[in-house]
Amino acid sequence: MEIKRADFENLNDLKVILEQARIRLGCLGIDQWQNGYPDADTLAEDIRLRRCRLARSESGIAGFYVLSRSPETGYDQVDGTGWLTEDSEYLVIHRLAVSDQAVGSGVAKRMMQDAARQAGVLSIRSLRADTHRGNLPMQRLLVREGFAYCGLIDLGPDCLGDPIRMAYEKIVDVDEFIRRKLDIAED
Repeated sequence: MEIKRADFENLNDLKVILEQARIRLGCLGIDQWQNGYPDADTLAEDIRLRRCRLARSESGIAGFYVLSRSPETGYDQVDGTGWLTEDSEYLVIHRLAVSDQAVGSGVAKRMMQDAARQAGVLSIRSLRADTHRGNLPMQRLLVREGFAYCGLIDLGPDCLGDPIRMAYEKIVDVDEFIRRKLDIAED
């Protein structure tokens, strides 16, 4: 499986995967992504800003996610234990979606590992994500991939549906990434 930056030629495939994920969330009774967000314009903007990454298997695009470096609305106030770090610089995983054909194949895990690798490349220790309180599959994935639950955040009045999200953080071992990179270079 290859994970790389998405480009505009991938937009139609990403829209199909987004719609499949939207339907799966709706079947779980989750209002996340049920009110028109994210949409094709959101995906196009993610591609334009070079923050959308896709996973490609032999059978085509299996999933995508967005890795954002921007400060996030609502992340300044966490109701709970709080963030693991006080780092002002962090990466955020958004809009992770897997095609119907790839559900259960490990592609989501591979994308999470790619996000941690990208953080290591950028020497950013903090990798954050948030998800809907009803999105149990995403919550389980985050915990399996070493994220710690930090509390609840409020995305504010502009959020469509329930604005309360569960916030997670993972500390990336940047030093380990650098050591592995040096080991590879010496081989």
